[in-house]
Amino acid sequence: MAESAVLMTRSRRSWTGVLATCALLAVFATTATASSAAKRKHHPGRGPSGVAMPVGNQTGWKQVLADKFTGTALDSKWQKYNGVVGGNLGGWWARSHTVVKGGELILKTYSDPPNCTNAAICPLFNNEVSGGVKSKLSLTYGKVLVRVKTTPVADDTFLALLYPTSDVAPPESDFIVDGGPLNLTTIGAFLKFGTPVTVLTDSVTANAAQWHTLGLIWSPGEVQYTIDGNVWATESNPNVSSVPMNIVLQSQTDCEAVAGLTCTVPWAATEPNVDVAWVVAYTHK
Repeated sequence: MAESAVLMTRSRRSWTGVLATCALLAVFATTATASSAAKRKHHPGRGPSGVAMPVGNQTGWKQVLADKFTGTALDSKWQKYNGVVGGNLGGWWARSHTVVKGGELILKTYSDPPNCTNAAICPLFNNEVSGGVKSKLSLTYGKVLVRVKTTPVADDTFLALLYPTSDVAPPESDFIVDGGPLNLTTIGAFLKFGTPVTVLTDSVTANAAQWHTLGLIWSPGEVQYTIDGNVWATESNPNVSSVPMNIVLQSQTDCEAVAGLTCTVPWAATEPNVDVAWVVAYTHK
């Protein structure tokens, strides 16, 4: 199946300042449609996204993780988020909001008061609870690809990132940032390092309501961001992470956690889901 068109434009902003340890997040979502069901019928080996997960090594790369989310339970190579993560007080997570169904990992965000148990912060975002996972695999340099689609909204963000195995950040490499106030019509990326924290930001114009394969190529002193097999931005900097990192896929309501941002009123009763068809990761041979 041909990939949807992407306008390969890039914008860049650079900020320096103390930011929250947890990344600005983004939300991806979709509901299955009759047309997507037809595509699965005509391309049974390609899964719900219409593009099969790469299997095995590639030239110069050794595959170290591959998951196309079959069955009804999350594979043991991942762990689910629950409660507050990384001290971030702008969102809440529950294991029940991370679901494997129909060949997809689904991260669900919706108002869920019984599972949002912090009386001080949960009312700030209407008791919205999200799903998130972190890989048990850690990488030091390599390549990660995520097949995902989304419906961006202003108050939720979906993020795919590399986060230090030590749980001490920065450094941090956010290679998919979608939704929230900054990425409603673009897909962004944040590279974070230093004290105070410096954030290098990039974005590419793309229709996130369609399936895309988004990724990161991480080498000493450099990260490259990819979309559907094309490099759309490169950051070369001596401060690029050199420490072991885990893969994180995370949805969050974070409008009250970021200085100057306030949740819109009225709040949507149900926020979009994140749909992930597969994730693969490689190390350099």
